[in-house]
Amino acid sequence: MKQQYPLYLDSREAGSLTLFDEGGALCAQALCRPLKDGLYRAYLTGAQGRVLIGVLEPRGEMLCAEKRLSAGEVRALGALRGGEALRSFSFSDEHWEPSFPGRFFSDPALERRLRAQSGTLYRTEGNRRIVALPFDVHRPFPLMELFCFARLQTVEGKSRVLYAAGPDGVPVF
Repeated sequence: MKQQYPLYLDSREAGSLTLFDEGGALCAQALCRPLKDGLYRAYLTGAQGRVLIGVLEPRGEMLCAEKRLSAGEVRALGALRGGEALRSFSFSDEHWEPSFPGRFFSDPALERRLRAQSGTLYRTEGNRRIVALPFDVHRPFPLMELFCFARLQTVEGKSRVLYAAGPDGVPVF
């Protein structure tokens, strides 16, 4: 058995989602053209909901996500409608704010160090909050203790270090 469905992003077809039998289980494979800067997840959708296939990752010139599903998981979706790609997280330059209402990090020491930084920008995407700190190769790295969570990017024409935190104020990748 092999079934192919369109994979949609913002109501536009962006790729395909294929279901095929693999040793008694169903394998779902989402293939998608490269997308804007960000992290996207692929879902199989049906009349009764959706199930996560996985994070779309580069594979050659396409993005791909795969998952083995039980027949019960697929039946629970009802009539299948196709695939959907949804942005989970983005580092784009839209809607940056110069201040963040409330606490950003749950750790008081990190919060104090963040508040001592000047020129910070903030934004919220989904359930994640993002802070962009000015970056200068001639100055100490901002929030060095979070170095492994950092991403360097140009925001509003300046080099910045970006960090993200979940709704609980804990740093996330």
